[in-house]
Amino acid sequence: MQLFMEDYAFIFVAAIITIALTIMLRAFGVTLIQAVVLGIPALINIEAMVSIMIIAQVLLTGVTLYKFIKALDLNYQITLEKTHQKQPDLIKEEHRGSRFSFWKTS
Repeated sequence: MQLFMEDYAFIFVAAIITIALTIMLRAFGVTLIQAVVLGIPALINIEAMVSIMIIAQVLLTGVTLYKFIKALDLNYQITLEKTHQKQPDLIKEEHRGSRFSFWKTS
């Protein structure tokens, strides 16, 4: 019996990268969802389930990369505002731009 990780190594690598990015974004609920999406195909080896999990993994990785890029842009904008290179917009009302989780960026 071959494992899911042996057959679909690229999906497994994407899952590890997604877990790392969600931890950096402090999105612990999404990290838990990622762990479940990663664990189900390792336990259940049904062909239909594997294809559904691959699609779910690709979607979750895409959303996580989008949120990570948005968080990088937000961090850059906050840095510009704190160094007075831009008019204060983000740091005016939300405690100088600090936040617990960068997952909830608009």
